[in-house]
Amino acid sequence: MKSILHRAKAIIRDSKNPDSPISRFIRFCIVGLLGTIVNLLVLYILVHLTSLDTVAAAAIAIEASILFNFSLNNFYTFKIYDTDIRQAGHSIIKKLLRYNIGTAGGAMINLLIFALLFKIAHLEYLLAEVISIGGSVSFNYYVSIKHVWIEHDIYLEAISRIAKRREKT
Repeated sequence: MKSILHRAKAIIRDSKNPDSPISRFIRFCIVGLLGTIVNLLVLYILVHLTSLDTVAAAAIAIEASILFNFSLNNFYTFKIYDTDIRQAGHSIIKKLLRYNIGTAGGAMINLLIFALLFKIAHLEYLLAEVISIGGSVSFNYYVSIKHVWIEHDIYLEAISRIAKRREKT
């Protein structure tokens, strides 16, 4: 019991540090929640205002949320690394392409779950989309931290530069 309590205290302490993986994951989840809202709004609008097939509308809504999430993740979730990574020659366009290609796997997971729940299980389309979004969160987080913003060597360099800046202040 003491070790569980000790670990819980460490997690709470780490979450107060904006550089910690826990804080970054919390920010990622906040962005994801906002991206879910964007996804559902776009899906609702496309289903009710166009003659698009619901699954096609879901695919467009997924891409809209991917672009939205990239923007917020770039300027909020992973902002602390952005300056150092940009200096290392990684443009925002390259990051966007890596993010979009990387999250294509998450989008396929999302769309497959959506199609199964909507077409086969006959769930209401918005509920099916909420459930399917949950199926791709872990995959997209992994892609984000490993292939888009924080590549191992660049990550270590960025942390080193940040620590040196903080020592000077």
